[in-house]
Amino acid sequence: MSCFSNFRNNCGCGCNNTSNCFNSCNNTNRCFNSCNCSRPCGCSDPFFCPRFNSLVIRGPRGATGPQGPQGIPGTIALALGFFTSPAVQSIVANADVPLQNNVVLSGTGITHTAGQSTVTLSAGTYYINWQADATIPDSGTASLGLFVNGVADQNSQSSVTGTANTTARLSGSTMLVVTTPTTIALRNTGTATTSYQNVSMSVIKLA
Repeated sequence: MSCFSNFRNNCGCGCNNTSNCFNSCNNTNRCFNSCNCSRPCGCSDPFFCPRFNSLVIRGPRGATGPQGPQGIPGTIALALGFFTSPAVQSIVANADVPLQNNVVLSGTGITHTAGQSTVTLSAGTYYINWQADATIPDSGTASLGLFVNGVADQNSQSSVTGTANTTARLSGSTMLVVTTPTTIALRNTGTATTSYQNVSMSVIKLA
């Protein structure tokens, strides 16, 4: 460590640091003098500034600026559901994926029976996010999508093409505004039976 950095670390990084004061250096960074300070280094003491390659003295601290404007208030979830199916499930084409576990189910407006594929939503606004690991079938394409009352939600469809028997991540998200009780489910939209694992779905009621 150079004596410049010793000085910066010992005396130049803040007010009232008690330490061995500094080693002075010449232009070749060779130490030629040193001192042992028994007093704390104050705000006005010189310190080495590597940007200017010289010793500088701190000026007085400026006044505190005005407080910034208040941020936008956050949205409190009225209901929350988080459902998972970690184990491998083999799902035929055009069939829904069962959601085995109700990890979180709170508030009103979201209902689900563990092990069933459909989640029922009451009227409201919802944010839905899902993901799953799919084993690509011999057809070469794995697909999964969110269906609302049996109809594909075009904003939340996912597919991947690759080598058979390799694993790929599928995911999607969407916002839904429903006015009557509505069912949602994840469906194998591919043309072949596909194995899915690590399936999860989160449903958040915003309004």
